[in-house]
Amino acid sequence: METKIDPHTGEEFIPRRRNQIFANNANKTAFNNEKATKIREERALQTKDVNRNYEILKLILNDKNEKIVRDTTLNDLGFKYNCYHKFLEIVNQNIFNIYDIYFKTFESNSIIYTKIYKL
Repeated sequence: METKIDPHTGEEFIPRRRNQIFANNANKTAFNNEKATKIREERALQTKDVNRNYEILKLILNDKNEKIVRDTTLNDLGFKYNCYHKFLEIVNQNIFNIYDIYFKTFESNSIIYTKIYKL
């Protein structure tokens, strides 16, 4: 039987099955853990900003289902408008989503407001 090279350690081994890629389960686990860690590290900053935005929106809502605030209020709290989970366009309105909270911005008398609500 021909030998294969383990992609994690680079060691040469004789596979016991046709589809065996790693020399042993420990190498397979270590390889997949390193891969997952790399993905988590790449997404960590974005996830941190989204979670921070969620906490700010929860603080503003304060157990209410709906609230309208000025955008300066959100900016003062460190809210980042470009960090959200989902974007929806409903009847020519841009609605953004973070977990169970939705928000949209609108202008009234040249002041920008943000409407925050839970569905």
